[in-house]
Amino acid sequence: MKNALERNFKEGQYVYVVHYWYTNNGMQAFKTWAKIFEIDESKQVFSAFLYDDTYKVYSFKDYGRLIFDTSNEAEEAAERL
Repeated sequence: MKNALERNFKEGQYVYVVHYWYTNNGMQAFKTWAKIFEIDESKQVFSAFLYDDTYKVYSFKDYGRLIFDTSNEAEEAAERL
């Protein structure tokens, strides 16, 4: 995604993400905030804390698909999943 290459992620920054998991009833997706704590420019990924005690690694390429700047954008993407 072209926008992902133009987006500058920074440690300490908050972003909104679509988090999901699978259950017996199918996939559950929802929006949440994430605080970036580590960036690996060479691999184009960052690690971010969700809920203060869980972390996940995201690809820069997920910007606009799983990573968003606003809560509304993340909510709309979660509803589409």
